[in-house]
Amino acid sequence: MPLIAALLLHLLIGPFFDYIRNHNKYTPTTVRKIFHVVGTLMPGALMFVSSQLSSEYKYFIISLITISYSLTEFAVMGGFGYAMIDLAPDFLGILQGINKTISLAPGFITPLIVSALTPHGSSEEWKHVFILFGALYVLSCLVFVTCGSAQQQSWGKAIKNDTVSALSDSSKPRNNFA
Repeated sequence: MPLIAALLLHLLIGPFFDYIRNHNKYTPTTVRKIFHVVGTLMPGALMFVSSQLSSEYKYFIISLITISYSLTEFAVMGGFGYAMIDLAPDFLGILQGINKTISLAPGFITPLIVSALTPHGSSEEWKHVFILFGALYVLSCLVFVTCGSAQQQSWGKAIKNDTVSALSDSSKPRNNFA
């Protein structure tokens, strides 16, 4: 269910971001930061709320987690997720490779942390997990708001070479069969 909700938001947020950005009321950096704040502070707040609910509200907690996961699409589609295109369009592939390598690490680290925090699976132990995830969302927000940018960097454009190689001289037709 969280993935379906995220997909729906994913399809809506991209055009919404483009609409806001095309009206030029805000700088690209400001728009990226606004979307990142929505995509991290809201899920963080929902994680903190989930941590305070008892297990008798398990369906409500699942709903909050679904909403929280879905709202991260704001950060992905309008925040940090595509800021690399703005920073260095000519080196996007390299930046995405580095980003994906680092961002996939939690996929195998998180289960280890969760199992260490919840050895008995009690509600009290799970509260700590939700608080930790909420804190990570807030930390992500603070880092991007203070350090993030959507301004093209000086190193972000490849240097174009205007010299023409003698081998690629197109002024003379070549006939390799003579």
